[in-house]
Amino acid sequence: MKVWANPDGKNLRAELYTRPVQLKNPASGAWEPIDTRIVTRDGKTPGHPRQDPTDLRQARH
Repeated sequence: MKVWANPDGKNLRAELYTRPVQLKNPASGAWEPIDTRIVTRDGKTPGHPRQDPTDLRQARH
């Protein structure tokens, strides 16, 4: 859930999501949006913000 104060200073606005939309950055402590883009590097698709790449060629169905 995200909650914002309206400009009038009297009311709040809230948005509720059914899945995570932010992750806490361990280095800065700041909440950041989840990067859902798929980027391929050297035949591997790393997850974000993970540091170790995931090789989808070895995935089993």
